[in-house]
Amino acid sequence: MKNIIVFVSFVLLFSCNNMKKCNDDVFSMSYGGHSTTEYECLKKIVDYGDTIIYQTMFDDYSDNSHIDEFLAYSLIMANKYDFAQAYYDVFYILTFTLISEEYETCLDETTRQFALDYFKQAIYKGNIIASERLLNEFGENQSYPIKELYLNTALIKQAKQNIDR
Repeated sequence: MKNIIVFVSFVLLFSCNNMKKCNDDVFSMSYGGHSTTEYECLKKIVDYGDTIIYQTMFDDYSDNSHIDEFLAYSLIMANKYDFAQAYYDVFYILTFTLISEEYETCLDETTRQFALDYFKQAIYKGNIIASERLLNEFGENQSYPIKELYLNTALIKQAKQNIDR
């Protein structure tokens, strides 16, 4: 757990330093009837937990192959604002480049468990994307055979309830 706290602190420190240096001309979005810079948008995520800006920027970072740079903001949205989608996004960011055979071996055990804990939290908090992924992709004999997920009957039950809503 101590390693996770150190890791998260490092990511947040690095991201906050980069946020202060951002060039306002690089990113601009229309929000609330006026143009908003990247710095202002990221500040609204950190300070207010703005889910609309968060999702817009997550999509933008994903489209531009810079999703790893968004990890700190996903952690903030999950931990500070308890935003269910952000729990899944943390898992996604940590594992998105890994192919199925490498999933079990690429991540060190601490990071692997960290990612899985956020994935489980996403399901327990009602996230449909995580629920669908658990049932359709991470099931037994599927491409990601993660036993601790598909053998967890409470997690499977919650995922099914999320989808049935």
